[in-house]
Amino acid sequence: MVICSLILALMLNGYSSIGAACTIFSASNDEMILVGNNEDWEHNNFSIVFYPEDSFGYGHVAFVATENYLDIRAWINTQGVFIDSASVRPSNVTIDPDKLFIHYNFFNRVLRTCSFVNETIDLFRHFNIAETWDWQLLVADSYGDSVVIAAGSDETVWYVRGNGTYQLITNGNIAYPELGQSASSALRYSLAENMLNEIGDNITITNARDVLDAAHSVWIAYSTVYDLMNHDIYVYFNHDYSKEIVFNLDEELAKGGHAFEICELYESVTTSGSTTIDSTITTANTTSSLDSNSNLLLAIGVSVSIVLSSIAVLVILMKQRK
Repeated sequence: MVICSLILALMLNGYSSIGAACTIFSASNDEMILVGNNEDWEHNNFSIVFYPEDSFGYGHVAFVATENYLDIRAWINTQGVFIDSASVRPSNVTIDPDKLFIHYNFFNRVLRTCSFVNETIDLFRHFNIAETWDWQLLVADSYGDSVVIAAGSDETVWYVRGNGTYQLITNGNIAYPELGQSASSALRYSLAENMLNEIGDNITITNARDVLDAAHSVWIAYSTVYDLMNHDIYVYFNHDYSKEIVFNLDEELAKGGHAFEICELYESVTTSGSTTIDSTITTANTTSSLDSNSNLLLAIGVSVSIVLSSIAVLVILMKQRK
């Protein structure tokens, strides 16, 4: 139990502060594959960080807490794979003694190595992830595939595949609905579901944004729409959907590693409508590369993760020798 708790704490860097009221969906037709996300939280101090491809794997972007780059919320990589989580009421998963616990940030592993949904499922099946799950994941890819990964009522991990034009989660475990959910979660699910059913195959950026607008709570820190085929990212701040800031993942990664604080971006945009980041935001407001503080924070975070991962591996090996 001690070993499991230690490794779970290490692995869940990206899950440890999951918002209590998130809405996440994927939607696709023959021409477009979109993902929408409302990040509900009591503060709005978040950044968007771009990590170019390196020897560890694919380039990607992450939405993180500004004061802690290990507090990761949502990711998308250059292969068009998206992953994000929503908190749910806790339930248990039986541990397989023949599998190791993943001993570092699992979001990072997925985004570095996976090109489509099935590869993500294979990773989950290869490792023990946690004994107690209080979150569920939505994973989508640029081929139109999606899956929700959650703890089921039989104490196993369930992989609920998408069908139709969309897949949706809020904060009710769709693999274990008997756990129940808050009235807010149920309402947000119903509002988003009704709009997605009404949209049908008419999937557009505007329609996806309107779904997020309809299902937002008072705690929304930021919202995003991801175009998984074109790698475009549409960002909205503090449930203000009148202004959107647009990034292209490939273009941003070509500039090297860098970050933006989302609130500062919005303070720099004074007009309503869509804004491409390069045409409006200047270095007086943000920086085109990570500043020294961000670099230091990122370096410290990576170093700590490596050290803690090594400790976890040593603990596992000592246990196995016994």
